[in-house]
Amino acid sequence: IDILAFVKDAQGVHRYTYISSGRGYTTSEGIGSFFATLKKYPQEQIFVILMNVSDELKQIVIEPDEPLGTALSKLICKNVQEWPAKINGSGNLRPIPMYATSESLTITSQTKVIGVYDLVRMLARIDISVNSAVSNFRLTKAAVFNRKTCGYIPFKAENWNSSNKEVIRADVPVLGPGQGDLTIKLPSVIYTADPVNHTITKSIYTFETQGVKNIEDATAFVVGGYFNYPQNQTIESWYRIDIPATETDYVSGDILRNFIYDIEIKSVASEGASSPESAFDGASSITVTISPWNLATNQTIFDGQYKLILSNDKVISYGEAISAVVDVTTDHPEGIMIGEIVYTEGAAGWLTVSGGDNGELERELRLVGTFNDTGMERTAEFDITAGNMMYVFKVTQHVPIP
Repeated sequence: IDILAFVKDAQGVHRYTYISSGRGYTTSEGIGSFFATLKKYPQEQIFVILMNVSDELKQIVIEPDEPLGTALSKLICKNVQEWPAKINGSGNLRPIPMYATSESLTITSQTKVIGVYDLVRMLARIDISVNSAVSNFRLTKAAVFNRKTCGYIPFKAENWNSSNKEVIRADVPVLGPGQGDLTIKLPSVIYTADPVNHTITKSIYTFETQGVKNIEDATAFVVGGYFNYPQNQTIESWYRIDIPATETDYVSGDILRNFIYDIEIKSVASEGASSPESAFDGASSITVTISPWNLATNQTIFDGQYKLILSNDKVISYGEAISAVVDVTTDHPEGIMIGEIVYTEGAAGWLTVSGGDNGELERELRLVGTFNDTGMERTAEFDITAGNMMYVFKVTQHVPIP
């Protein structure tokens, strides 16, 4: 972790002043903490928190007194080849750059904690599977066409939805002359499906991509597999898949950082193209659903063709009263059931959960917890179920930060 400090000048502009490095890392319940040496100034400071960016910082020159906005625009990560990933659990994953920025703070000799911040990954992840009801197709491979070769490490403030903790539009750098191609059409890696469950997961990562109006300019995913399976287990067919467009006249939509795009193949009508290249350039006889969700907070559970999706995977507070909303959806016909609250640490009765009746396919759960003045950590949990799918939702309330 590296911390860039920007001190506010007399005109109210935050300017680059110094850099510090994190040390003494610890993690608990998905929350990481670390120490850093910060300098005291009478003026307020903004801290840009960067994770897995040290190599990029060696190549980037941020001048003393450079304004915050100008400095952030220089924070770009490049990767001409496919992003190094753990292909279905194997291989060596290159750590993904992450970013957060603090509010404007005054550092004094009494400052102990500057806050809790959500680090946002700069990449999107693509997972591919075949619905269990599809019997005539087996997934074997996948590739990315028109992939971007760089991206901004930070996101723009106007692209951030603070309520959902997610970016809402893509932001792609424009490289200057002589700095290489921003987009590369042909894939450098053909990803292979897991030989046991025949899915491609935790393998495909890509920079943010903006939606386009021309099909040949879109970043698209091409999947290969055996059509007319199990009779055919030797000849691969290839099919193109595009992220759905969200704007009029566009043929593809944005691919956003910090999201997983779960591509599930629902049906395959006929034999596809004979090669990945011809599939990208032509039409496909394939039907898919693409379910994006925020990688930072969402939790999704699968049971064959059914899903149980939670907008948050847990709630953690540092002593303050809790007021949180968890959106729960499922496509299971039995709907959603909410269990009783079980208090695992500390006193009982400090948490309430409300919202909707059991059996609905969509539930907005409202969690309310009192201020923790007990001096001790307290935890509670309750079950969220749909059919055979169950998630144990945990709420942790630490003692207030001194």
